[in-house]
Amino acid sequence: MDYQLFYWNVPFRGNFPLILMSEAGLKFEVVDASKIYPDSSLSIICPGVAPPYLLDCKDNKYLNQMPAIMMHLASRHNLLPKNSPDVWLALKLILDCNDILYEITRYHGMEMWTSQKWKEFRTYRLSKWLKQFETIGYERLDKTSGFFFDGKISVADLSVTALLGALKWSFPALTTDMKASCPNVLSLVERVEKREGIKQFLKKQRKELGKEYCSGQIEDSIRSMLSSQAH
Repeated sequence: MDYQLFYWNVPFRGNFPLILMSEAGLKFEVVDASKIYPDSSLSIICPGVAPPYLLDCKDNKYLNQMPAIMMHLASRHNLLPKNSPDVWLALKLILDCNDILYEITRYHGMEMWTSQKWKEFRTYRLSKWLKQFETIGYERLDKTSGFFFDGKISVADLSVTALLGALKWSFPALTTDMKASCPNVLSLVERVEKREGIKQFLKKQRKELGKEYCSGQIEDSIRSMLSSQAH
């Protein structure tokens, strides 16, 4: 076993390292987050407030915070861009993804969506995030080929795929937003999801979980907003 990921049985943040590990052909297992959170979350080596937690079985060390986990895995498994400026741009993309997760769940479920707030988010905030992904991929991506850096897959492509792939699967109506604001990035996501290791992982996960995204009241709130706007 190469890694254990301690997380809940939902895609959300967990799919970021799971998709990367699937691409890299690593041996991993998902362990329910309750094995660490909340009772032991501050007593493990490299403590963290909330999941995901990654156990690197080789070093027997834990790592917390999704962006840090992604950079660790990418560094270990040759999935970083080769040039230093691109490495930090890749990190920026991961952090952008993390910010979108924070926003779409209304600050980790601290609030629920209202029709007005959802409209503002979808029209202004989400479209800006998507357009900036498209801008970063300018001249590197088209409808049929390309990656963010070096002409080969990296942690940047995998992170954006984890974000947008889960959103378009769980909330198909948001695919319209992606087609309008980031068509080349959407094509990238669809290509990456067809890579063998990732395809097999997603097939199994989606069969098990269906359209579940982050679970709980906040997922219900997102679905309510999409349903009301569809009528």
